[in-house]
This record gives sequence, structure tokens and C-alpha cells, in this order.
Amino acid sequence: MEGFVPLLHENVQLISYSYLTNTNDDTKSKSKVSNILRGPIAGTIATQLITNTIWDDLDYLILDLPPGTGDIQLSIAQSVAIDGAIIVTTPQDLSIADVERGIHFFHKLKVPVLALVENMSYFICDGCEKKHEIFSRGDLSYINNQFGLSCEFKFPLNPKLSQCEFRSKFGEITFPYVVAADKTDGIYLEFLRLSEFVARNLSKHLNTTFKPDFRFNNSEAKIICRIPKENQQIFVKQVKDDEYVYKFELSYIEMRKLCKC
Repeated sequence: MEGFVPLLHENVQLISYSYLTNTNDDTKSKSKVSNILRGPIAGTIATQLITNTIWDDLDYLILDLPPGTGDIQLSIAQSVAIDGAIIVTTPQDLSIADVERGIHFFHKLKVPVLALVENMSYFICDGCEKKHEIFSRGDLSYINNQFGLSCEFKFPLNPKLSQCEFRSKFGEITFPYVVAADKTDGIYLEFLRLSEFVARNLSKHLNTTFKPDFRFNNSEAKIICRIPKENQQIFVKQVKDDEYVYKFELSYIEMRKLCKC
């Protein structure tokens, strides 16, 4: 079988375009040649990395995608079935607009947004151990009210998260920080909480029989939903019992909050 062979570290398979690029002409230098690519080309490369890599058995395939126009995300979604997306934002008002665009983008691709994560949320001072919010705080209540998404995961500015190597007390060199960190460390526990949350939501989304049928009544500005009776969890009032389906009406905000995606 021909294809890219992923690197293996801590039982995690890794592949990146940077692994495939050559070093520069100076053989003594470890720096890589920078790559400037147009969006459609970058999307094609990302898709090839996914489909042409010789993966061993995978529990999850996680794609770390850069911000931008969405060319890469669109190219991948047209070639590979994506089970869910995690949107990473920063604590500024301007980033809220990017979050909203991201939610609409994945909604059009029929990709559920599993979690909203705030990076660089705060800085912990070594002297006072106090959380300092050094950036202006964006009001994410709009995102919560409009889409039913709340930012439950926040990560601090911490140089250790970008550090390449850590030396254990036994003298062994390891990385990244979550591998080297103490299991009571706050950042480690936040990553653990995020991973468990995403795993639960993926399982719920993939195994549920909750597949509502929507009809939009523009004249009355409401959504009419029909759900198979086998679904036992109906969290709305005024459910009308039909022979085969539950039928009810919802406002846009109520519908978004109840949607499992």
C-alpha cells in the first residue's frame, strides 16, 4: 500500500504538511522552508493528507485547521464525512463575529458544532496566582442565546503550552505539556474535561435516532417539527400526538437550544 506514513508519539498518530517539506539548503539548520499556498491548493493538500495517509486503527481523527476563508474546511467537507467541529476563539469582541460565521459555515455543511473553546482567556501571575484577563472580554451571551452554545472551556496564556520539550524527574525528555504535566494541573484537567465532553457529544450524535423533519412557515415565522415516536425525549410543551410522529412548533431560539448538533 502506498501513502504517507504517520509519525507515532505516545500512541497518537500524527501527519502534517510540514513533515513532508524539505529543510532549507543549510543542512545544519533545523528550520523548515515556509510554504505559501493559495486556499484551494491548501484544501487539496489537506484532503490528500487525510485520505492518502496509511492510518492504523483510529478512535478519533482530529484535524487542526487554521483560520481563514474556509477553503480548507470546505474542501475537506466535500471529500470526508466530518462528525463534528470545535470552534476555538479568543476573548475579544471582534472574535464573536468570527464565531458566528464559523457556526453558520458548519451549519451549511451539516457539521454539528460540538464545543466552543476560548484560548488566551487569562494569564495567571506567578506572584499572586490571580487570573488576569489581559484582553478585552467579549460578550458571548449573544452566541448562547442565538445558537444555544456556551463557552465552557477556557485556556490561559501559558508559555508551557508552546514549549517543545520537557524533562521529567527521571531525566527523560517528553512532549507536549499535557503528557509532562502533573495530573492535578489545572490546564491538564481542562484538556481532560474538553476531551471527555467532545467524546460524549460525538457518541450521542452518532448513535441517536433523533432526526427531526422541519417545515418552515414563513407567514407565521415559526418552525413545524415532526419527530418519530420512537424518540422518547421530547423537551417541549404542547406536543400533539399523531399516529406515527410527534408534531410541535418552536421558535428559532428554542429550536437551536434543543438541537443535538
